[in-house]
Amino acid sequence: MGIKIAYERRETKMFYAAKINPIVLILFLVLFMCVLILQIYLSNRKSPWPGLILPLLAFFWAVARMFMVRYFGMTAAEKASAYLNRFLIENLTTLILLFLYAACRVRNRRKKQKMLDKMNLHDLN
Repeated sequence: MGIKIAYERRETKMFYAAKINPIVLILFLVLFMCVLILQIYLSNRKSPWPGLILPLLAFFWAVARMFMVRYFGMTAAEKASAYLNRFLIENLTTLILLFLYAACRVRNRRKKQKMLDKMNLHDLN
């Protein structure tokens, strides 16, 4: 009986160690949503440069984090593969932000073209 209780306690500790704190998860999601909203706001500006600030920051952060990790005991090919994998994973945020930037710019261009077409049609009448 005593062995079973000790085993259950150890299992419970492992369960709690692997469990994600819901408050931290919610805060992380709120922060990520705020970054996405800020990216959409900056991408919809008249000038194209403000929308590139967050993707550039994310890219430089990914490059910096890639070189923070050292891989010991690996061959050169394994290190190159590990660095490449880390670089691709770290740049997922950059890709998301660039996708939002491109989508907003295309949407604004279409909206502007639609307005010009409407004005040209109105001028013909």
